[in-house]
Order: sequence, then C-alpha cells, then structure tokens
Amino acid sequence: MSGQTLALPSLVAASSGLGSLPLTDPYIIGQSWIDPGSGTIKRSRPWINPGRSEIQVGGLPRSQWGDYGDGDWWTGGQGAVGRTLVLGGPKYQIRQSGFITGGSYRSASFFSDVLTRLMILRLTGSTWSVVASTDLQSGFSADSENDFVLASPLACNVGDYVGLFLTRTSDSSSTIVATADANAITYYSQGDFSNGGSDIGSEGSDTTYNMHIAVDAVAPYLSVTGDSLVEGHNTATPWHSYLHAGNTVGGNQDAEPGGVIRSILTGLTQQNHALGSTDFAWCRSTGVPAAVASGASAIWIHCGVNDQDNGRTIEQVISDLDAIRILVPSETRLILSEILPWTGSTDSAAAEIREWNSAISEWAASNDAERVLSHAAFGVNRVSTGQPDDLNPDYDNGDNVHLSTDGVQKLAELIAAQIYNGSAT
Repeated sequence: MSGQTLALPSLVAASSGLGSLPLTDPYIIGQSWIDPGSGTIKRSRPWINPGRSEIQVGGLPRSQWGDYGDGDWWTGGQGAVGRTLVLGGPKYQIRQSGFITGGSYRSASFFSDVLTRLMILRLTGSTWSVVASTDLQSGFSADSENDFVLASPLACNVGDYVGLFLTRTSDSSSTIVATADANAITYYSQGDFSNGGSDIGSEGSDTTYNMHIAVDAVAPYLSVTGDSLVEGHNTATPWHSYLHAGNTVGGNQDAEPGGVIRSILTGLTQQNHALGSTDFAWCRSTGVPAAVASGASAIWIHCGVNDQDNGRTIEQVISDLDAIRILVPSETRLILSEILPWTGSTDSAAAEIREWNSAISEWAASNDAERVLSHAAFGVNRVSTGQPDDLNPDYDNGDNVHLSTDGVQKLAELIAAQIYNGSAT
C-alpha cells in the first residue's frame, strides 16, 4: 500500500462518493460486504475487529495515580445516602465514542463496607444526565486499585465525563484518592444522582484536586492528529479536541473530519489528537506520540500549512517525518493527506505548497506511508498560476483556509476511501 492513492470501489457512483457504500444490512456479513451485482464477498472491514487491545479512554491517566500516602481523598460525604463525584477538565473527558469496557478507581487506606457505582455522565448546557452506569457494587479493598464489574459495555460519546457514587459508610470511611491538579475540576453533590439532573455538583466544585478514576475501551482503529482542519475548526461552529486548552471537548460533529469518517465507515472508532495552529514539529513531539499511545491501528496526519506560513523549510518537515516514521510502529498504518489550497496565499507560496506536497509524496512512497492526494480535489484554478491554488468556494467556510460542511465531508470521504481500500484482503 505504500505511497498509493487508490480509487473508490467501483460499486460507488462517482457523483455520490463513499457515502453510498453499502455498510449496513442486507449487504454486511460479519466484517465483509457483498457486491449486490455479483453476490460475492468483496472486502473485509478490520476497523470493526474487536481483537484490538483495551486502553484507557477517560479519567486520570493511571500513570499519574499514586497510593494513599501521595495525596488526599474524597469521601462519601456526611449525608445518609453518600456522594456523587464527577471528574471534569478537557484532559479527563472521554476521548472516544462507542463503549466503555472497564474501569477502576484508587481507594485510600482507611476503608470499610462501601458500595459504589461507576457513572458515565453528559453535560448539556447546565444539565447533567447519566448516560450509563453500573449497579452498586461491593467488595473493594483499602489502598488499592479497585475494578468495576460491568455486566455489559457502557455506551459513551466523546466529551462525556467519568464519575462515581460512593455510599457513606458507618465510619465515614468510603474514599477515592485525589491529588492536587490544576487541570481538573471535580463536581460533588450529596446523594445518589444516578438518574442525572441539574443538582449534580450542587454541593460544590473543586478546581484544585482530581480523583483517581479511569475508564477503558477497545483501542480505536483510527487516531487523527495535525492542525486546526483535523481538530475541527471548520464550519460556523467548531469542534475542539481535549488538547485545546480552555474549551470543553466537543462541539459541532460536522466540523470534525474524523467524526464524519465514523459516520461513513460503520463501526469505526477514532480519537482526535489534533490541535489548531500546529505544525509537523508539534506532531513529532506531541500529536503523534499521543496517537501512538492510543493503540490505534491507523494514524492520519494532516498538517503543513502552518509550517509553510511560519517560514519552516521542507527539509525541516522531512526531518520531522523521519522521526515520526520511527515513532509509529511498523504494523500501524501511517496516512498523510496533502496540504490543501490556500486562497489567501501568494503565487510563490502556492507554488511552494505544490512542491512540498510532491516532496512529501516522494517521502511517503519510500517510507511505507499511505498518501492521499487531496490538493487538486479541493482546488480551483487561479488565473495567475493556472493551477488549482485556490480553495474551492464550495469547500471554504469563508476564511480561505478552513472548511465548510461540504469541505469536511469531502475530506472525510477521501480518508475513508483510503482506509477502506487500504484494508483490502
């Protein structure tokens, strides 16, 4: 697959794009689809393979957990029924839509007959709802990482919150470890709010302490990293990733290409590790390591316009790509899309974008990376250059760089086609 840009399946009409793929019954059998013309199985769909490893997708990273002596703790409170606690902060919100398959929390050393339940919560405006939870559970140990038992996976969306309910024990010793953390906000309220409601957090919120709780899911098939186009700063209303400081995770799903890919390739899971205003150097230091840590089977990078606009050279970019190639495991698909046309660029800058795209394509062909030729697909000819150097107005959100809803859909379709064709058996 190295360096190739594959055509859409012949089953798909050119005018409709990948969105018309028969990815639902009656054509799907297991991980394959059937060509309705020939009746033959055409292609496997490994992006829905449940055999991938389980990884943490929300809560405080377990690598930051200590024991009871390392910090403080939250308790089940003074009320007769206990306390509901919710961990907030963009870095700790759930990063992947789909299903939670496990979870755990760290108790403090003084502990007795506590009952607790894991909760997945969603904040809409000022109203909390509990979208999934376990039954009340017992049998937890003191000063330990305690696992929740899930009778079945818990549904979740990107941006949901992790919380738990602790009963108040007879000696007020029900606890969860907490440590000082400027990135966290912990909401707490007396009572069992397993049915949600605006009273969650009514007792207060704390911006100085986290709590040691985590949830897990099957690793995503796709992790996305790069600049603002793939973070989701498109359309009139953007989408923000967990890396965007000062913003709650989420927003307009139609603005995030990775999320739109999920709607095209049924069953695909993905995480967004992108951040606006970044370049290939940032991908090398931050974005790609995060994507690799997600355990994804494929990593898509879209970047380059900020490198070019900020005076970096193609030699620097290639050096970043060499380092990225070392970071990405050989069994993980590495997908690179082209820098898109920029209507506000000078003619010389537009020519440089085309030169960079060509150089990166040559690098991809020699380094076991897949290349998506997206520049011409998004461009219209500029009179002064005779090349597709201006962003197609249909795909432009109005600032000459970022994408409209149709532009996001177009980019998502191109990447989905690469994922789809690149997984051919």
